[in-house]
Amino acid sequence: MTNKKIRFLMMLSIAILLFFSTISTENIVYADEFDETSSTDSENLEEIKEIQKNLQEADSDNNLDSSEIKNAPVNLEKTGDTKEIQQDNDDLSNKTKDTIQPVQDSDTVQPQALYEIDGLIMNATSNLSQADPTDIFFFSPTSDRGLLTRLSSDNANYEVELYIVDWDSMIMYNTGIIKGTDQWLLVPNLPAGDYALEVRSTGEVGDNYNLRMNASIPPNYTNIIEFTSSLSHVVAEYADSSVYANGTHVLNWSSSNSNLSWKREFYFSDNGGYNRRTHEVYNVQVKDILPNVYSYNSNYTSSQQVLFLALDIDTGFMYNESQYQSGTNPIYHNSFVDTLGKKTPRRLDVHDFNYGEHILVFDISTGKTIDFFSGLNFYYAAGIEPLPTYSPR
Repeated sequence: MTNKKIRFLMMLSIAILLFFSTISTENIVYADEFDETSSTDSENLEEIKEIQKNLQEADSDNNLDSSEIKNAPVNLEKTGDTKEIQQDNDDLSNKTKDTIQPVQDSDTVQPQALYEIDGLIMNATSNLSQADPTDIFFFSPTSDRGLLTRLSSDNANYEVELYIVDWDSMIMYNTGIIKGTDQWLLVPNLPAGDYALEVRSTGEVGDNYNLRMNASIPPNYTNIIEFTSSLSHVVAEYADSSVYANGTHVLNWSSSNSNLSWKREFYFSDNGGYNRRTHEVYNVQVKDILPNVYSYNSNYTSSQQVLFLALDIDTGFMYNESQYQSGTNPIYHNSFVDTLGKKTPRRLDVHDFNYGEHILVFDISTGKTIDFFSGLNFYYAAGIEPLPTYSPR
């Protein structure tokens, strides 16, 4: 190395030392020196706790006994009896599937014999009369599904039967699966194919009925955890400990459920500085799925179909807030202390539940966690954002 280069490096080092010697470190705050006090509003924590208690104690529509599932048919079989579908003495050969009036969720249909369900979920209200003593609803799952159906009416003579449909021959085959009013028609394993539900009466007619159906969940369910009164949403459990809401995978009771991890990060930079705040929930352990399916709204997010998942101990949690501002007296603040005054990252312990439940908000439509309703959420605990609102579906 030449003498000129040596002299240059020496002069550069001296200049750097002189520069930093002019900077005061009195205002620099490091993580080790940060005053570890929480910014939690105790009134907000109590309000969060009260809301969570109401969620846990909410009435559920689930009146389905698990023994009914165990007694449901394992396989569908044609009984050998057949039926041609007729309407006003006009057989089905004069119609096509495309011309049958579609029925969607929450539709009120007019008296008519033939309907085609639009999709695999239906909530239809109609009536039977002397002129229209039978209504038939067609549906066609393209993959194996689980079926739940329920007929309601003030007329105890009404019943519903499941048929297998052969569109080539325009014939319906009996399956022998028949249920009366306010009974469950359950088929845990419904193969892909064409089917029909026939509503009829064994006696008098003239009364209204409501027919609800959901065939959107995967097959071979072993338990129904939750459902809405309209059957628009069904939460089912399976032998491998997995849980699905309609066709969306929610969790597995025996795994860490990485799909439920949640992270919210705020970052803002301006004029040589920045502010950052991060929440993260990981290694998710779920102890309970709270009753009902809800619509959910907050300042941060919203969804028309969510489940509330109550977390268990050993769930991972991290909170970090940091701030930096450059200048003659630069400021640096960094803390991993959460709203309860505990250092993170850490696992939830039994003491955390003295402040209420810690709930992940799971969006059924996207299959992702969208919010963390907890006293550990700085935005709710400190009153930065109003508490979310919700209503049962």
